[in-house]
Amino acid sequence: MKELNSYVKHTLDVAQAAGEDLKPYRDLLGVSYKNLDDAEDCVEQASYNQLLDLLVARRPNEGLGLLDGLGVSILDHGLLGYAMFASESLERAIDRHTKYQDVIGAALHTRLIVDLNRAVLRVTNIARPELINTPAKLRYETERLLAQWAEIGPAFGQSKHWYQHINIAYEKPQKSLKRYYEILGDNIQFGRSHTEIVFTKSLLQEPFQHANEQAAMLCEQQCAALLRQLNNTEGVVSRVS
Repeated sequence: MKELNSYVKHTLDVAQAAGEDLKPYRDLLGVSYKNLDDAEDCVEQASYNQLLDLLVARRPNEGLGLLDGLGVSILDHGLLGYAMFASESLERAIDRHTKYQDVIGAALHTRLIVDLNRAVLRVTNIARPELINTPAKLRYETERLLAQWAEIGPAFGQSKHWYQHINIAYEKPQKSLKRYYEILGDNIQFGRSHTEIVFTKSLLQEPFQHANEQAAMLCEQQCAALLRQLNNTEGVVSRVS
């Protein structure tokens, strides 16, 4: 998956900025940093998992997942990113993400919940238990997910803290709390029953600045084809195993 190479580059950049020697990480990948832009030389998911395990073990509770997510733009998600980027509204972008998040190997699944006055983008389950196998990895992936969604605000004319508040389903991290506030804003509530982004319902109809529904639909069709291929492959694997 080409998108995985992009995610790996962001993670390596974060590790290096944190003061890590990148040699142990490069050794795990089997792909040189300069070749990560080559679609023919893709990192294996298992190798990336090991890289994340190493980073989380060596730099626990530093909020590095926030920095990792901060570096990922919507277009880094490949076809799904382009489908979201060209969507006519935030609601259509979220809907497409919900439908096709497995195409980008999402570690955490999210869904949109709407009531009379508010909308909630909630983490519903761990989609990749082989990736999120420790509480520290869950925190890293949660941080990364929230930071990525914070980045989406300018795409529809809002600030990066476009939401009302964020609930997080783990306790307040003392060591990296300042980083949480810097990247996600001051209105964060820890120790909640769900991890979720809560925002004004009216924002769902906000137009994206580069809306082109025709292009979005073409990208969505390709996402649907990729998802069918993925489901067929996983079905064969499960039957064999």
